[in-house]
Amino acid sequence: MSLLERVLEVLCRSGGGGVRGLAELLGVSVEEVRRVIYALVSEGILQVVGGSSACSACPLRRICSGSSGGGGGVAAYVLTEKGRSICRERGFGER
Repeated sequence: MSLLERVLEVLCRSGGGGVRGLAELLGVSVEEVRRVIYALVSEGILQVVGGSSACSACPLRRICSGSSGGGGGVAAYVLTEKGRSICRERGFGER
């Protein structure tokens, strides 16, 4: 399974997340995940959300190093309707 598919599967199952949390979860570099995320955003599969409210709602907040600091939070990414449709087509099961 490609990294793009692995990232997409995690996002489908969790509903969204941040770059650092995904990288840690998948055991790959932040830069590798960032490239995949940007591709998914450019294809309209993900949309970016940010700020502390995004961190508190993020299903990966417990493992994301970006959500533990004070401040305004970090960017997180959530599935668009197109992304949710792809999740269903691939059988990745959304939460």
